[in-house]
Amino acid sequence: LMVVQFFLNRWGADITTGCTVRMELSKKKNAQDGMDQLFQRLGGLDGVMAMVDRLYECVGVDKRVSNFFEGAKTHAIKRSVTDFLIMTLGGPAEYRGRSIEDSHAVIQITDYHFDCYMQNAGRAMRDVGAEQDAVDEVTVVLEPLRKQVLARHYKENS
Repeated sequence: LMVVQFFLNRWGADITTGCTVRMELSKKKNAQDGMDQLFQRLGGLDGVMAMVDRLYECVGVDKRVSNFFEGAKTHAIKRSVTDFLIMTLGGPAEYRGRSIEDSHAVIQITDYHFDCYMQNAGRAMRDVGAEQDAVDEVTVVLEPLRKQVLARHYKENS
């Protein structure tokens, strides 16, 4: 245990700094090049749809979050998420579903679950061929949605 703590203490700051630098570079690239370039680098409509297909395969077997993605409404949720991501990542779709707060208000999710979902999203993007810098840029775009997704949780636990 002391060996693990030694390594975590020694490299923890470097890991955090490296992540922060990558995220800042991604923010700058998105601001500079525009979201449509990110959408195209992800493979356009086909690429984002493949990523969402892979994402739902990943969350479906991830015991940490799979219970949120079961049942009859899974197909409709997946379709809404696909439209939302296409729009959010600079594509031509227009999301017309419920607000993020409303659609997540009925489920008991926490920061832990959001982190798990984001890990699965990163994995899904890499699995369908996205470069790490594109994964970082998508993370920068989606991370600010945490407050909306977890609005109920934050309200109940503040």
